[in-house]
Amino acid sequence: VAYHSPSTEGARIILTADAGHEVRLHSFQMGGWYRSDQTLPFLQVLVDGNPVFTQANITISGTTANTFTFDPNTVKGRVIEIRFGGNWSVGIDNIAFSQTGGCEPNPADVNNDGVVDDADLLEVLFNFGWRCGD
Repeated sequence: VAYHSPSTEGARIILTADAGHEVRLHSFQMGGWYRSDQTLPFLQVLVDGNPVFTQANITISGTTANTFTFDPNTVKGRVIEIRFGGNWSVGIDNIAFSQTGGCEPNPADVNNDGVVDDADLLEVLFNFGWRCGD
């Protein structure tokens, strides 16, 4: 369980994908402490710095977890950030996320930087005509 302190500041949970991959958000749960409903002033999910989910003044249960579910095919990117705050009697738990596999290697990416571009073409051109034994 994660929560923020002091109550005047917010919490940020940042999920960052490995190079060449994307991170996907599936769901998370929030609950109020101690067995009492709490009002959460703000909750926001950002993908690559762009808000994809924003709610204000949400009632968070103190007896059963509030589950927030997302389409992982939509809520995906290099960086996913969950922001919430304004009430330190609300915690977050059970964050479900995954990471997609990277692309298959492309044989045209001769310098293996993950992009087929002019640098690859130059590598081929500089070695054009080379023969074994030259």
